[in-house]
Amino acid sequence: MDYELQKDVGEYDFKGFRLSLGLSIGGMRFSRFTRGVSLRQHAHIALYDDKKDQHYIKFVEALRSLERLIGLAFRAPITSADIDVTSKDFGLTVGKVKKPNIFPAYTILLSNVKPSTPALSYSDELAFTLDQVSDFQQLLNRWTELEKDIMPMVDLFLSSVSGGSLVLENIFLNRIQAIEGFHRAYRPGNKISEEEYEKQKNGIVEKFTGKDRSLVKRVLKHGNQMSLAERLKKLDTELKLLGIPTIMVCDFDVVANTRNYYSHYENDITNICPIDKFGELTYQSGQMLFALLLVELGIDKAIVKKAITRMRGI
Repeated sequence: MDYELQKDVGEYDFKGFRLSLGLSIGGMRFSRFTRGVSLRQHAHIALYDDKKDQHYIKFVEALRSLERLIGLAFRAPITSADIDVTSKDFGLTVGKVKKPNIFPAYTILLSNVKPSTPALSYSDELAFTLDQVSDFQQLLNRWTELEKDIMPMVDLFLSSVSGGSLVLENIFLNRIQAIEGFHRAYRPGNKISEEEYEKQKNGIVEKFTGKDRSLVKRVLKHGNQMSLAERLKKLDTELKLLGIPTIMVCDFDVVANTRNYYSHYENDITNICPIDKFGELTYQSGQMLFALLLVELGIDKAIVKKAITRMRGI
């Protein structure tokens, strides 16, 4: 397939590469019966190594990272199976030995798979688009800054909306795990100050000896950490201050009990989400997780509110 760049949209720095965005026309398709030719429009995304000193592995890492960011916009995993990657091998000769290629340019062509008669315009199918982001370079910088910690949460979200699991309980558990991990990573804190807790803990431990003392120390080791319900309440308050709705179908104590029930199979837990509301709880937990990820990346709250309402199904 040949692609012709129609329009340059912008160039940005991304993980040591020059990221070029544009629109291209290409991918000739011949009708089986009429011999007609149609051209498809593509988002043209190119990574360039201007200094020609980046190893191929670095390109792959940048590509995988970019796939996750694009995936958030599409609310679906974007992988190399969906992206046609082409590269030019100029090679490098050192003495008489030709070393493996140092790739000076990589071109990624992401197909625009807009239906011929969509119910909604294509931009409305996306969580956010380039023209909705006031400073795309700032978004790329923020993504790179957060990438190490936020990637597992992004993967849990994308897998939960892409049919990676057909078991509703697994989808729910993945989303709650990601929300809890988000709070631990980006909103750390304890019930009381560490100094005050250590003072209280030592006052209790010193009353015991031997095995009892060891047992009490183990029990109290994580006693200052917030519970899942407390973490959910704090994140809920944060989003509501932005006008973004979160989990409303069940109280957060019930959400935490439901997580514990399905993850630990503790039959003595009875105050869990009713079966007839569990699908809605799973859906709302996905909305909450998606909103947290976009807000942390600096996406405008108005765009975030629209994005979470476009989530379909579970």
